[in-house]
Amino acid sequence: MSYSLGIDVGATFVAAAIARTTTVEMFAVGNHAGVAPAVVSRGDDGSVATGLAARSQLTGSPERAARAVINRLGDPAPVLLGGEAYEATDLVSVLLRDVIHQITKTQGKPPEQVVLSHPASWGPFRRALFGQAARRAGLGRATMVTEPEA
Repeated sequence: MSYSLGIDVGATFVAAAIARTTTVEMFAVGNHAGVAPAVVSRGDDGSVATGLAARSQLTGSPERAARAVINRLGDPAPVLLGGEAYEATDLVSVLLRDVIHQITKTQGKPPEQVVLSHPASWGPFRRALFGQAARRAGLGRATMVTEPEA
């Protein structure tokens, strides 16, 4: 059965919902109330982890982790993870990619449509960067709506 997917990448948490013909339900992307921490971290091998896997870095090696990267879209200063510089757009892309991967794995196929929510205060520049992050995550042309619309 086909489905659509809604994703909200917030400053604190990432949440997702799956919509089918007659139902909409939250998808448990984390282990607490269906949300995952909006955290990214850099491992010793250079890989970037997200969510629960990344949250442990906040206490053990806080210089290797960052939260609220969605708020950094459009900031010319890079996000530093373990001394390495990353564009916020790339880190938001990793957050989106990991959610899509997790959901596709459990649903057995990718969603037919993806809707991403963003703050209503974002102008064209930040919305364009968010769209760029979505494309880098492999979403192609996701629909974007403001958080109040979602």
